[in-house]
Amino acid sequence: MMITSGSCGVRLAGPALSSARRAVGVLAALLLAVVPAARADALFVRLDGSDRCDGRADRGGTRGACAFRSIARAVAVARCGDVIEIGEGAFGEEKIVVERSCPADRPLTIRGSGRASTFWMAGLAEIDA
Repeated sequence: MMITSGSCGVRLAGPALSSARRAVGVLAALLLAVVPAARADALFVRLDGSDRCDGRADRGGTRGACAFRSIARAVAVARCGDVIEIGEGAFGEEKIVVERSCPADRPLTIRGSGRASTFWMAGLAEIDA
């Protein structure tokens, strides 16, 4: 076994290298099993939804598994990595505030149904990040 240190840390050679690789592999597998992966959720906003809904289903309703009615409610509930899907229609909200900063690899995405389908009729989006 040979252990040397250099500017990059510790270098293992010989049988110690295989043991170290196995140990690192086992450690990585344990970390992956214990640390849950960041997951992205889809949140939905529709004109026939309600802000009493959980926003997790792309259907209208008044409570439970149905879409939100307002973009502001979806933004308030969303986490980094989530995608907010805005349905067809004209949404007239005065102000939407995004109060979080998300890393580049997990952005908060707000997506409409298309240029001729989704309209935001108001005015102000404030990003406090």
